[in-house]
This record gives sequence, structure tokens and C-alpha cells, in this order.
Amino acid sequence: MGKDRGLYITEIDFLLTYRCLKECDHCFVWGGPSATGTFNLEDLYTLIGEGEELGTVKTIYFEGGEPFLYYPVLLAGLKRAKECGFEVGVVSDAYWATSREDAEEWLRPIASIGVSDLSLSCDRYHGKELEVEEVSLVLNPSTFSTLLRPEERSVHYDCYPEALI
Repeated sequence: MGKDRGLYITEIDFLLTYRCLKECDHCFVWGGPSATGTFNLEDLYTLIGEGEELGTVKTIYFEGGEPFLYYPVLLAGLKRAKECGFEVGVVSDAYWATSREDAEEWLRPIASIGVSDLSLSCDRYHGKELEVEEVSLVLNPSTFSTLLRPEERSVHYDCYPEALI
């Protein structure tokens, strides 16, 4: 048959939901407040298991829409993926970061699971200027350092307030 070209699936990105509190013009999944559809746990677990069977997948990301809108499903998916030996990451717009205390409350369970990357869509393309400035003050690398043991301080902070200009 075909020649093995060394192409393997190494990452799976789950769009946990299309629902999002924002409706960005550039959104490639057409997420928004009225978008419907979300993964159920049975399907999520099945696909994580299939990723494990492939043997080439190293990383699983949970995205959306806004995956934090279905927080229990997000946590269960992260936990299952981590139990299967995958590195896990989350992409969020950080709507939940209304104060440092709130942010820590939302992130503590995620940090305890061992999420290795948290990417925040936080710039002029994903919100109003004031929202972005507030999130930037609440979420900074020191927020995560209080939640993670030193050997786990690999959570990636990906917020670009400088994109406000």
C-alpha cells in the first residue's frame, strides 16, 4: 500500500463545547453565547482511550468555545487524559478570573491534576480593553506559583496585554 511517511497524530485538541461568552469575529469554530453542543463524558472517555491505543499521541488539549463553562466535564476529561499518561493543556478566555482568589479557586483543581499548559486568549481580539487589563492583573505567573509544587511549575501563561496597543 502507501509508503510510511512518518506522519503520526501526536496531539488531540478537543473542542469541549462551541458555547462561549464572547463572540469574536475571527473565531474559527464560530463559538458564541448561542452556540450549542458539548462533549459528554462517555464520548470523551472513548476518544481519550482511542488516543491511547494509537500509541503516538503525547498531548491532549481541551478548548472551545469556553471549556470552563462545563467545568465538571473539563476536570473529568483532564483527569482521565492524565491518568492515561498524556500531557494536558487548556485554552480559555479567563472569564472566571474576576479576582486573584477566584482565579486560584478555579485553577487549584486543574493544577492538582497536573495541567502542563494553560493558554489564555486575552488580548484586544478577545475582549474589551478593561477586561484584558483586569485579567492581566489577576492572572500572572505568580498566581500559578502559589498553586504548584516547584517541580510542576511548567504551567504556561499565554496572555498578551501588550496587544492592546
